[in-house]
Amino acid sequence: MLIEEVEAECRRLAAHYGYDLDVPVIVNPRLKTTQGRVKFRYQGQRAYPIQIEFSKNLLMTARDEFILEVIRHEMAHYFVLQDTGASHGHDQVWKAWAVKIGCYPRATLKQTILSFSQDAHYQLICEKCRQELGYYQRRGKILKNITKYRSKCCQAAIIVKNINHK
Repeated sequence: MLIEEVEAECRRLAAHYGYDLDVPVIVNPRLKTTQGRVKFRYQGQRAYPIQIEFSKNLLMTARDEFILEVIRHEMAHYFVLQDTGASHGHDQVWKAWAVKIGCYPRATLKQTILSFSQDAHYQLICEKCRQELGYYQRRGKILKNITKYRSKCCQAAIIVKNINHK
């Protein structure tokens, strides 16, 4: 997905919820394990968003549905900052906005998700419907504790498949 398409979706969401997106939406090639972030600055006691960034790797390798989920996730952070003037992380205030805009209300995309990338070593699959859920390079916290997680599609167990590249 192109950054122009990402920015257009951010603007569409902002307008839909009565906001004028007044910050730049950019690609950050330095983001490796973070898919996106909303940078902000304090003026007095109030925090203001100053920029929304998306990982270059995400935009170049992930499927559109993953990218759209990251966009909604970051826009929930943007809306919370605009509404409250504070960074709420992934607390109940953020979760309320996430649910409102159709985002899964958890920080689910912490690891680098790769779609059909030669760098991926693990593939996640829903045990019930067999839908591909994502691709990972490293055996990080999520993969080591996979039994604590459920698929978004069916709330079923997740299968981790090793990918052997030759």
